[in-house]
Amino acid sequence: MNGDDAKTYCYPDLRELALEETRITGTAGEHFHYNNYHPLLLGLVLERATGVAVADYLEAKIWQPIGAEYPGSWSLDEHGFEKMESGINGRAIDFAKFGRLYLDDGDRDGTQVVPAAWVAASTRPWVDLPADYSSY
Repeated sequence: MNGDDAKTYCYPDLRELALEETRITGTAGEHFHYNNYHPLLLGLVLERATGVAVADYLEAKIWQPIGAEYPGSWSLDEHGFEKMESGINGRAIDFAKFGRLYLDDGDRDGTQVVPAAWVAASTRPWVDLPADYSSY
């Protein structure tokens, strides 16, 4: 397990952890390095921008509009903040509906739940990898 994997899975205050552990180390777009703090920061941004918990926002904007059949849940830290990197829980049928939303370019039965441009952008490779990228 990478150091940030263990911390983000078990740390009692993920908001605090994300703000303390993240540092900008380069120019945006020059290098990609995934770490588990990035999803936490996105959760903080979403929470602050909307004024609601990430789980509530997801329920209103995605879960209900796709016709999820069962309530989803989210693993939380000790302060009720969502484990953004790993903690969403749902039934297979509802994850299949989410997948179908992507297959239909963000549309569900004539309602554009997610912009088609977002679906395209979020599934596009960020970099051109060589044919044999096993060394990466």
